[in-house]
Amino acid sequence: MRYYPYCIFLIVLLSCSSALASSLLKEIARTDDRESTQIYLSFDSLPYFTVDVREKRLDITLEKTRPTTSLKYFDTDARIVKVLPIINDNRMVISLFFRHKPEKYQTEQLAGEKLLIDIQAGNAPLPATSLVNRQLSDIKAPAEPQAEGSNPLLSSRYAADWDRFFTDYESKLSYSPPLRYTLPPFPIIDLLPSAGKTSPDALPLEIKELGRLNAWKEMQPMLLGLLKAEQDPERQKLLALSLGDALLHGNSTEDAAKQLEHMIKTFPDDPVGISAKFLLLLLHAGTRQDFSVDPGLQEIREALGPASPLEPYLALLEIENAISAGWYDKARKLLERQDVAYPESLQNIVEMRRADVFAGLGLPLKAYAAFRLLKNPAVVATCPHSLKAQCETLYFHRKYKEAGECYTALIPMVEEKESAGLISFRKAMAERHLDPQRSQLDQLTLIEEAFPHTEAAFRAAIKKTDLRYLADKTWGEDAIRAYRGLAERTETRYLAAEARFKEALVNHLMGRNDEALQLLMQFLREFRSGELRPTAQALLIQILPEEINRLVKSDNFPEALVLAKQNKEVFQKKWIDIGILGDIAYSYGQIGLFEHAKDVYLYIMDIVSTAEREQYYLPLIETVSAQGDSGLAANLAERYLNTYPAGTDRSTILRLHLEALALDGKYGEAQALLPEPLPEDGSLRTIAATLAFHQQDYPKTLELIASLDTEKHNSSPEIRFMKAESLFRTGKLDDAGAIFLTLQDDGLHFEQVLYRLAQIEQAEGKTEEALKFYRQIVEKGKNSLWQRFAAKELEYLESMERLKRKME
Repeated sequence: MRYYPYCIFLIVLLSCSSALASSLLKEIARTDDRESTQIYLSFDSLPYFTVDVREKRLDITLEKTRPTTSLKYFDTDARIVKVLPIINDNRMVISLFFRHKPEKYQTEQLAGEKLLIDIQAGNAPLPATSLVNRQLSDIKAPAEPQAEGSNPLLSSRYAADWDRFFTDYESKLSYSPPLRYTLPPFPIIDLLPSAGKTSPDALPLEIKELGRLNAWKEMQPMLLGLLKAEQDPERQKLLALSLGDALLHGNSTEDAAKQLEHMIKTFPDDPVGISAKFLLLLLHAGTRQDFSVDPGLQEIREALGPASPLEPYLALLEIENAISAGWYDKARKLLERQDVAYPESLQNIVEMRRADVFAGLGLPLKAYAAFRLLKNPAVVATCPHSLKAQCETLYFHRKYKEAGECYTALIPMVEEKESAGLISFRKAMAERHLDPQRSQLDQLTLIEEAFPHTEAAFRAAIKKTDLRYLADKTWGEDAIRAYRGLAERTETRYLAAEARFKEALVNHLMGRNDEALQLLMQFLREFRSGELRPTAQALLIQILPEEINRLVKSDNFPEALVLAKQNKEVFQKKWIDIGILGDIAYSYGQIGLFEHAKDVYLYIMDIVSTAEREQYYLPLIETVSAQGDSGLAANLAERYLNTYPAGTDRSTILRLHLEALALDGKYGEAQALLPEPLPEDGSLRTIAATLAFHQQDYPKTLELIASLDTEKHNSSPEIRFMKAESLFRTGKLDDAGAIFLTLQDDGLHFEQVLYRLAQIEQAEGKTEEALKFYRQIVEKGKNSLWQRFAAKELEYLESMERLKRKME
């Protein structure tokens, strides 16, 4: 008894509503699919709301809201096990208790003051016995529109002639000959602040002449002799630095490093030691690929000062180091400095580095112009890195003769095997562009043999396959096997991609689109990025509609749908008109393949946006209605009516919804959905009459039938039957009999019509006529229930007739 007062308080709390509420909750409904539940709430005006998930409970809080007195909550089931509404302090909270914790939810405000809450269910799906929910499993929650993006087919330069791909496509070559750093002119002592003035004869003219002739090996013994014989410490310093300078110029890097390190250690703060530090920095940058030169340069600059004659060389080292490291943006900024006065001897090199930067930044037009404007173009031939950039620039501008000559000059300057092979391959391609009719199979074979197991060898093998296939299209099977083998053997990803795509392309050109599509789909799964991905997408977009149509025409309906589902992205991004799937679904329906039509419509609705989805509800509902699945039809119709309150097909779908409910015997539920008043066009009067009839409201049935146009009334056996039955039930036997007589051949109601005619004859005392109708039911009828009724009446009337004859 101690809980009794609290129970009274809770009942009062739940039954009272605040006078301050500004919104009325008029309706709450739900729909389900395999993965989610949609809750629809309808208001007179949408309130402020919040949604909160706490373990297995989802709370919908509606501020300043109360329910209407007629509000009904949906039934619970295996997914939502309990619905608990609470009204307190001008606030309504609807708690939904789930069997499994909801994973996530989304809210959407719909037109007509409605709120949609789409809740993704937990791990367990609805029970398998729920047929409607299983059939709705392909429809997901409303999705946001997808960005269309650029259609790869429209932007492809190969789509009009795929043979061009074999001749025109060339992937970017990735090789980089080492950059040769610019050394200050020998001797460096001439750039020291005071050494050149105080000791103009520090180096004999003979040694300087050897330096001008690059005779470094001949010079080194002479410098050693001078150094040993010199007694003046200042001149000794200059000679020691010059020795290190000469060793560096002569590429005696180990000896140069030892000599320069000795100078730095011995004269750390002297201009000689600082200059040695600069030379050692240059040595390390060129031999160790050590790109961290900035700290050392800063120390040298601080020691020498900004006016040092070495400053232009320090600035150039910084630029060349950035280029060597691939930091082209940094190099470009360094080249734009206005505070460095480069001597005339360096200006040509600086402009060459500017061309290198343009090439590295992928600006071939600027690079081409920069190389062309060099005052001394011959300097490029002394630097492999710059020569490579110039070769690639010439190739890009289709200067194939000059490019071929450039590559020829570059090959002996490159010692690394991979790079030498790629340069040889590019030279071969330049020559092919010059003379497309010339056979290059032997030249490509030589590259394969000279550079085995390299990228160049694989490129040569792919190009050989291209040329053989283009020369003889009957060689397609061999080309396919060759491309497949190359893709499997190469370790270079972009070459594998090229070979894989060409395998698919040859299949397409041989008319085997089914195989080509499978290869393209595999390609797009394996290569999620790369320059060939848009080209593969373009070919797939071109082939896919034809292949789907081919499958449909050959009655391979499931395969067509599977193929469309496997390529969902192209429809979502509108690269292929979704209408092709709509046409397929419509064709299925026209020839009676309703299950296939339904599957396609469900797939379309899964991949389009909420707004685009609306147009597919009506044909889908018509399809499942024609299939006889009234439960699914009603569920779909309810979802449409809740999602699109002002939808274009609302009136038609409402009618289909009512018809589906009526077919399932849910007459009361359908009656509650009828609008008041009924539309003037009479579109719902027939179904309204049907609902009234099945709820035994015969006067209302007659009233509604009377409002139908005469032609429709007279042409429909079902309407005439309902009218006759309603007249019979309201005691208007003569009028009913006249209509029943016209329905004797109605196969659907044959027994009942004859039974009613027998009853009318019997009521008028025409026993013999009544007996004829009863006998006809017993002998010709197929409905066992009416046959039993007729047999009993027949037995009764015949016994009464026998008794009457005896009494006479």
